Amino acid sequence: MHIFNYTNEYELNRSLRNTTLAYVFGMVFFSAIQGTAYTAFIRAINKQDSLYGFLAALPLIAGLFRFVSAYVIERFRARRMVFMISFFVQRLIWIPFALIPYLIPGTSASLRVAMIVLCLAAHGMGGAFGDVAFISWLTDLVPSEMRGSYLGRRGRIAQIAAIITPLLIGWYLDAHHGFGSLSTVLIVASLFGTLDITLWLWVRHPPLHEPAAPKTRLLHLLLEPLHTPAYRRLLAFWTSVLFAFGFMGPFLMVYNLEVLRLDYIQSSIQLQVIPGVTAFLMAGIWGRCIDQYGSKPLLKLCTIVSSCFPVFWILSTPALPWLQIIPNICSGAVWLGLDMAQMSLMMKILPKENRSFYIAGYGVVAWLAGNAVAAMLAGCLADITRPWVAGSGIRLFGAPLSVYQVLFALSMALRLVSYFTFLPRVHEPEAQSASSLISSVLAPARRVFRGRNQ
Repeated sequence: MHIFNYTNEYELNRSLRNTTLAYVFGMVFFSAIQGTAYTAFIRAINKQDSLYGFLAALPLIAGLFRFVSAYVIERFRARRMVFMISFFVQRLIWIPFALIPYLIPGTSASLRVAMIVLCLAAHGMGGAFGDVAFISWLTDLVPSEMRGSYLGRRGRIAQIAAIITPLLIGWYLDAHHGFGSLSTVLIVASLFGTLDITLWLWVRHPPLHEPAAPKTRLLHLLLEPLHTPAYRRLLAFWTSVLFAFGFMGPFLMVYNLEVLRLDYIQSSIQLQVIPGVTAFLMAGIWGRCIDQYGSKPLLKLCTIVSSCFPVFWILSTPALPWLQIIPNICSGAVWLGLDMAQMSLMMKILPKENRSFYIAGYGVVAWLAGNAVAAMLAGCLADITRPWVAGSGIRLFGAPLSVYQVLFALSMALRLVSYFTFLPRVHEPEAQSASSLISSVLAPARRVFRGRNQ
């Protein structure tokens, strides 16, 4: 039973509307700091792939502070305060980040890099502290019987911002060049991110569940989640998925801008707008599927489909740059499905007592051992193997093989490992078969086809 009693349905709906609107502003923030403006900003300062991979991993490395967040939340019952302070820091740190070219001269390249590292570390620490509080708060706020549909509706509305934002940024950057335009985009993104957190001031905060037993030692709290088999298996699977995606995801924008020579708006359309459209179209469907069929069928479907994507990226060359449109059309729906399914299943597994430590451990292991390690390894591998790849003489459609295509091939192999090795170990007793889910998703298309042939 849900532990928080709302005085009326209006109170619940108002809080859910506020969290959804906040997510729209948050999507603008993340679309900007993860898109063309960020990539161009970093590559204008330093073009080393090993540094780029490290910077992609840095906020995830800072995820170790999730454990500190969990301890503060459980020890001092300060979930709302942790949420507000940490996320305000995370969003506002992008203002000094954007001003680095003006605060530090170009002759001090190492100092610029150090400042970038410092700002991204603060961003990561703020996100690590806040994420634990966010998931705990949201789990208590949203009734369990409507989580799937809520996550779907919330994701679908926010995807509108994810579609519009990259288009506006790409158009602006193509018309205005240099650090001035890049810094402007990042500062505006910071302000939108701050609006996101501000709206949570009007979201009802359910009380934290009081532990039935006396407080135990920190080491026991850290290790307790690993004694839960369902939690441990889901964690292993999600870590493997993020590791596979980490070999590829951070370098797709670099590949588009520097190898395929697409402009800003073309790159934004390919990597953010097109996936955003498909995510928007599928968010509500995925939410209903989770409520009706369970999370694991959706995990199976999205994992195996995602394993095919790297093939199209490998074959995308300057002669055929638009071949990537095939995986990009599907990737928004697939990634959203994976994220919603694993989050819904994780929320289902979480106990009421010491929940923050379960959330912290899940985030730290998955994103640190998964995505962060993969991004750093991929960056180092790209720098190390570049002379060998360039000297191999291998060409695809008239273009020389790049180190990024090698990373894409490794990502494909790792995705198959996730599907065949780790996913079968994830258990959800009440879940239905993946074939039932697929039939449900394809049912509207079959009805249209039959209607046209009658």
